[in-house]
Amino acid sequence: KNKEILNQKIQEIEIIEKDINQIKNDLKKYNLSDLLSEEKKTSLRISDLKQFKSLSEEIVKEEKELAKITIQNKNYLTELESTKKQIDVLIKDIKIQEKSVADAENEEDRRSLVDGKPCGLCGSENHPFAKKMETIGVSKSKIELNNRKEKLKYLEDSKAEFDKTEVKLTTSIDSLSKQISSIN
Repeated sequence: KNKEILNQKIQEIEIIEKDINQIKNDLKKYNLSDLLSEEKKTSLRISDLKQFKSLSEEIVKEEKELAKITIQNKNYLTELESTKKQIDVLIKDIKIQEKSVADAENEEDRRSLVDGKPCGLCGSENHPFAKKMETIGVSKSKIELNNRKEKLKYLEDSKAEFDKTEVKLTTSIDSLSKQISSIN
């Protein structure tokens, strides 16, 4: 009976030794330096992925900013075009009003013309436009002249404001174009 117990214990010891040898072989496969090396590689990959994520987020942010700036630039260009059209209209209106003021000043000069006496501007003694004019009071023609001059001044002031707006928009467009170039 003792022999049997001894044989049983020997078999148990052999199984344990086999397990120990298997564990030793496994440890040889996975030695500490290999594990540390693998850990370092994994850490580098994680770091690379974090950088990639950061760069991706930055690119998305830059693309949004570019889209925003591009829309703003387009709006400024539209506004600039509109401003230029308004300036052209005002220039035409100013020319018309300048002629109107000159005509009103000439009307005043025409009233003082007398047939047979030379004109102070051209020297003619015939004054066909003066004959066709109705006699209007001097104060009424002065009022009309002043009204025309005021309208001319208003148009010129409006044009100056639009000129300022044009410069501002052009400057903004140039600035946005530089930002767009730097993002691209």
